Amino acid sequence: MAALLIGLLGYWLGRVLPPMPLPAQPAPLAAAEPDTTSLTTKPIENDRAASVDTMSATSPQPAPVDESEGCQPQPLRFSSLKVGPVFHRYTGTINQERVTVELSWTPPDSITGRFYRWRGGPEYTLGEDEQRREPLVLPVRQGLPDYGGAGTWRLARVPGAVLRGVWVDTSGHRHPFQLRENYTGAAQYEIQVLQRSGGKPATDEENDCRVPYLRQEYLHLLGAAGRHPALRRLQPPTMAVRRQQLRDNYEPDSRTRHGVAGRLNDFNLLSYQTSYWADPFGGRPQPGTKSFLVDLVTGDSLTIASQLRPGYELPLRRLLTAHLLHDYSNTDAEWYWQQDDRPAAEQLVDLPRPERETLTEEDFLLTGDGLEATYSPFSVYTSPGGMPPASVLIPYAELRPLIRPGTPLARMLAARGIR
Repeated sequence: MAALLIGLLGYWLGRVLPPMPLPAQPAPLAAAEPDTTSLTTKPIENDRAASVDTMSATSPQPAPVDESEGCQPQPLRFSSLKVGPVFHRYTGTINQERVTVELSWTPPDSITGRFYRWRGGPEYTLGEDEQRREPLVLPVRQGLPDYGGAGTWRLARVPGAVLRGVWVDTSGHRHPFQLRENYTGAAQYEIQVLQRSGGKPATDEENDCRVPYLRQEYLHLLGAAGRHPALRRLQPPTMAVRRQQLRDNYEPDSRTRHGVAGRLNDFNLLSYQTSYWADPFGGRPQPGTKSFLVDLVTGDSLTIASQLRPGYELPLRRLLTAHLLHDYSNTDAEWYWQQDDRPAAEQLVDLPRPERETLTEEDFLLTGDGLEATYSPFSVYTSPGGMPPASVLIPYAELRPLIRPGTPLARMLAARGIR
């Protein structure tokens, strides 16, 4: 049980970290402070290192402090605006099945990504293994619900316009592939990063010399998507607004990260997720997520409910309950909704809802292989203490009867052959 829960927590924290929305309009400018933000965009040499709890090597580093004299506040400053991993999207066939692949990498060797088959099946992650030794050998692992290993991808060279290699599955069979970079019906994008750091931690701990920082990621559309007038609202604000937002949201008693990650980028639908992760000095980590769905043709923001038939709530609750019971059957979890004083017909989990505390939001998200629901442990477990959020996936084939005809989601599944 412990191993599974640890694995689930690791998967959840390792998913996308997207930003809780920051104010659209800046407050009046504060007093001037040292500002080293460059107007040019520079690549991050190791974005994975920049995401860990310690300060990134690309971020301002605190000067040595004589602890006998107490900790001195560090200057408040901005990093230069940087580009995180470069994202590339490929389509083609593997084993005569159409697939979509999205890779991100920071040259020369930090390649990671995911892929899925158009006609259904699990979504696979690529390269997310800290123990791997060969840069162009990417471990393959299934996503929800079991995270099982599925062999390796062995790439012929660093990906470019063509992605060529062989998938060696767990039985040793080799499946060669050659995929091409393609953004038809999709958005080309990158992740930009800006960080503010400095000050003195607001803690009661004597000689606590940790330096607070706020790391903010931005989704930046490129190519045709970046020029689309209807998608202009998705673009990051100006540098002046970004700097002011970081000033307004700075938490001097915490190291905080706002992240963003794409989860579905296909058939004119873009689903992405923002995340919040605060590591307060002297307190418990505080996570949160929020998902977005955009029609890439019209630029409209879509809700999950708008893609489903009227009256979807009860059948969807039944699907979610069945998957929770199945996917977590190897744990000793006692479910909150299964109470002796409730009639059998009410032994169903509720639909995900925003948690009372804004930092622990529940979520619905469209991915390459289905509808993903994330629950706060306080909503599903009788004894939630120390439990990670519970995430379940409803494959599109199971969700299909609940999808409203004529919607962008219905058109995507028809084009993929999922009926």
